[in-house]
Amino acid sequence: MYSYRSSNPAGLFCAVACVFICTPPVLAVNEAPAATEFQELKAMVTELKQEVAALREENAFCKMRLKATHLATEEELSKLSSESGIKPAYEERLSKLENCMGDIKVAADALGIVEGTMKDASGGRQTYGVGRFNVYFQAPIADKTYALVWLDGIGGNGPDWRLTSLSGVNGNAGSLQSQDGIDRVRVREAWVETEVDNLPLGEKLTATAGKIDLTNYFDANEVANDEMTQFEANSLVNNLAVPFPASPSPGARLAWEIGYGFTAQAGVGKWDDSGDQLFNQALGIWEIDYATEYLFGLPGNYRFYNYVGKPRYTTDDDGDGNEDVGSSDVSWGFGFSADQKVLDRVTLFGRFGRSDKGFVKRGYNTPVHNSLFWSTGGQIDNPLSFLSVTGRGKDILGIGFSQVIPYQDDRTYLPDFGIAQQVRPARESLWEVYYRYQLNEKIQVSPFLQVTKNTGSFTDYHANNESVLYGVRSRVNF
Repeated sequence: MYSYRSSNPAGLFCAVACVFICTPPVLAVNEAPAATEFQELKAMVTELKQEVAALREENAFCKMRLKATHLATEEELSKLSSESGIKPAYEERLSKLENCMGDIKVAADALGIVEGTMKDASGGRQTYGVGRFNVYFQAPIADKTYALVWLDGIGGNGPDWRLTSLSGVNGNAGSLQSQDGIDRVRVREAWVETEVDNLPLGEKLTATAGKIDLTNYFDANEVANDEMTQFEANSLVNNLAVPFPASPSPGARLAWEIGYGFTAQAGVGKWDDSGDQLFNQALGIWEIDYATEYLFGLPGNYRFYNYVGKPRYTTDDDGDGNEDVGSSDVSWGFGFSADQKVLDRVTLFGRFGRSDKGFVKRGYNTPVHNSLFWSTGGQIDNPLSFLSVTGRGKDILGIGFSQVIPYQDDRTYLPDFGIAQQVRPARESLWEVYYRYQLNEKIQVSPFLQVTKNTGSFTDYHANNESVLYGVRSRVNF
């Protein structure tokens, strides 16, 4: 339902104006106000006149919009649009909805991914589909304070369940469908954030609390941090030596902008999405960021962080086909993430992480501890300009490499291959290249290619330990 504040602004004006215009003579007799007070009253009346005029203009415009939305034919609406700036009917209805919602801002996007394997660890060829949509609601709730709710739905598990890759070849996969085949929507994130500036020390303090994704704040990267618009593989989005929660979970973070390009922040998050035992199986992390333009005279960002926590994992240790929940020992480690422009259209990135034995990552049928991790690569904006092709200024080419190095004291038992002993895991390496084609203002199409070696950390004991994947990811913004 659409409404506006005053149905009779003229009446409002007359009533208020009469009060303020008629009051001064009475006061002059009874209380004898000073001349300055009378001038202040006149100024208030002038302001009221301006507000009423604005209300009248808004009232007339809203009536014209409603008439155009509900009564006008397409031809009349087109003429009205060209003459008065009124938008098409469907946009007007959206605008009307936004007005009803007050200051709440709404945004949405949808992804569709089709990918296949030329070669995988089982020697077969498969095709997979993944769909995802996101709806974002943001609203101010106080001065420099706002709340955000993010809803999402995902269909399709992608190839990871088959490849058992440590790198995670599809960061968008992970079906939310129930066992009876019903698609579900979840609250992915829901948090409140507030800012305090004009501090005696530093420039600004920002606090965030609720159901948050720690990777939105820690281990960030300008060109390798978003599976929806940049690299598809998890290993080129986050540091896999850090046991970040598997999904957004209860947590909080505090960021202090110190000045001179430095920011310090700390955060805590529960490793699973539940309200039980908040400080058991939780991750604590702190980070120092430095933003500079000293190198090459171009912007760059450098981040160093430490963590400590007790991660949680699932694995099928007893071979009954069901996921068994377990908990690793207390884990600690550190990481580094950097991105630096080296040319106007070229940005390089790098990550490194070191974890003790405490971090557990699912392997084939037993846990594997990611001891070391590193990745590197770059992004080229408007890559076709190097070939003198014009009109493709928003296209992006990305090239990346990552390597997961498991803890070498681990042993993985491989009964499916007739091996009667446990074996050491190997380093898993992944290469990815993507080209993001900006079809128009709202649609992106990104073909990509991935090659993974020692998939699932297997080597000589697996007949085909390389996987080659290709695919196309499309994204639509609403």
